[in-house]
Amino acid sequence: MNYGLRPAPGRLAGHGIPVVEVADVNGPAMAAAIDTARPDLLVSFHFDQIFRAETLALAPWGGINLHPALLPRHRGPVPTIWALAEPEPCFGVTIHRLAARIDAGAILAQREVPLPPGITASAAARALHLAGVPLLVEAIARPKSGREVVPLPYCPFPPPDLLRHLARQGRRLADAADLRRALRLTRRA
Repeated sequence: MNYGLRPAPGRLAGHGIPVVEVADVNGPAMAAAIDTARPDLLVSFHFDQIFRAETLALAPWGGINLHPALLPRHRGPVPTIWALAEPEPCFGVTIHRLAARIDAGAILAQREVPLPPGITASAAARALHLAGVPLLVEAIARPKSGREVVPLPYCPFPPPDLLRHLARQGRRLADAADLRRALRLTRRA
């Protein structure tokens, strides 16, 4: 099942995957949907909410997440911006155990992903999500591994001085092509 604020029903319906929209991943509607579906494992794909321990406990094997960065580096909501902020940007993708803290669960798999120089943060995030799908499929095949929680450092939303520094360096967060792609995806949804 796909639980999210803005699912892509057209893409999921063709695969027989039911879609339930919920505003709060830890709210009663989500708990009821999980109770109805009785999943063994919750799967998150760069999700924007934090699962509480009580929600994760509703699935026998807990949950896993695809994060577009090499954890523990760039733990947090916009990892590709933090990767761009490095003198030599290093991109990658990680599959990790969901924990009741942001991107703090055990790492199950990860891969460095070379991206072209000058890539925007937005385009990097899309490329990393696609590159992570095979790792996610592998992790789903062994859902009981890595149940322990290992605390990792956290990268918050970037402060304005970091964004100005990136602009001075010529590193871009998004460009017109990213905007056109986002608008096309919004019209399809």
